Amino acid sequence: GGDLDVNGNNITSDTGFLMVHTGDTALDVFAIGSSGGKLTKASGNQRFLEVLPNINQSGSATYTILDIDVTETATGSGSHNFFDFRVSSTSKITGNSAGTIIMTGDLMMEEKADHSSTPEAGYGYLWTKNTAPSTLIFTDDAGTDFQLGVGSSGGLLADGSVPLTGNWTTGAFDIDMTGGDLTVDGISTVALSGDDVRFW
Repeated sequence: GGDLDVNGNNITSDTGFLMVHTGDTALDVFAIGSSGGKLTKASGNQRFLEVLPNINQSGSATYTILDIDVTETATGSGSHNFFDFRVSSTSKITGNSAGTIIMTGDLMMEEKADHSSTPEAGYGYLWTKNTAPSTLIFTDDAGTDFQLGVGSSGGLLADGSVPLTGNWTTGAFDIDMTGGDLTVDGISTVALSGDDVRFW
């Protein structure tokens, strides 16, 4: 065991603090809220809930600040959310048990020179490259970067090989060869029609 001290507005434990609900109920279990009280600071940032862990690990240890592990013995026909952030009862950001995140606002990503993580099999990465202006990049699990939404007409850029399968129908576009050669493998027929070059 350990000591649990309640002193004024502070609760202090020297070995950790655990709250456990043991009985079945149709009511809300734990709630933190205000009963008529408001945040009334005139300037600066005022927090309602602040979490400040102090991490000093070593070796192969990992840590998780907020760990949610739901056991779904049975569920109803309604929504199943891990979190639901609302303003005046209107949902702004929701994350459900299927792993889907729904937002009513924009997604802002800070610019950087490259993706933060090493490409890993089975995962793709979406990030903003620090070009001028910034560009949206998708990196596949092989580490190939694809620039998304080039200009107003759309486009496809890649560092490395780009596998194209099926039929592609596009408007007019230019291929800039100043940076190197264009290599097309597996082509059986090349046809010239006016200003067009067709491969199949």
